Amino acid sequence: MFCPYCGERYGKDEYITAEQRQYARRVAKEKVTKYTHDEVNKMLRRAFGGSSGNSLIKLTVKTSKYHERPISAHYRERNVDSALTCHECSVRFQVDGIFGFCPKCKAQQIRVYDANLAIIRREVEHRSNTQRSLRHAYADLVSTFELLCKRRAKKVTTDKGQFQSLEATRQFFQDHSGVDVFSE
Repeated sequence: MFCPYCGERYGKDEYITAEQRQYARRVAKEKVTKYTHDEVNKMLRRAFGGSSGNSLIKLTVKTSKYHERPISAHYRERNVDSALTCHECSVRFQVDGIFGFCPKCKAQQIRVYDANLAIIRREVEHRSNTQRSLRHAYADLVSTFELLCKRRAKKVTTDKGQFQSLEATRQFFQDHSGVDVFSE
């Protein structure tokens, strides 16, 4: 999987929180306990449940049924800001906050940036402290802009560039592609 925020590759298990891992372990332990109990009961019934006419010893085997306990999560999944389907690989994914990549194939697409802008607009419109939300929106816009520029830069050079300054971004693209990215 790829991190939807930075695009780095990670193992899919690295995206599971400690709380999700603990919950999965508790569920798995309960399933294994039930399976083991049921299998031992079957084995005992097969070994001792039949009656053999020549046997000097007669055994009666009573087995009890194991009732699986329901396991509930001790955490709440957070609401996500965006739910998208990747146009490259068709994977459906949900992401919280500002992001730039499909977690399966690392594709970037304009819909990602549209979703990011929608998140920023919602945050600004629904916050009581507009100054704080505008600062967060600014940081989110810079991150989104930087991700887009990094992708475009890879197409023209191996130079990674810095894209948090508008003038440095303009100069980078003029130097490497002869294009003024801010011209009309």
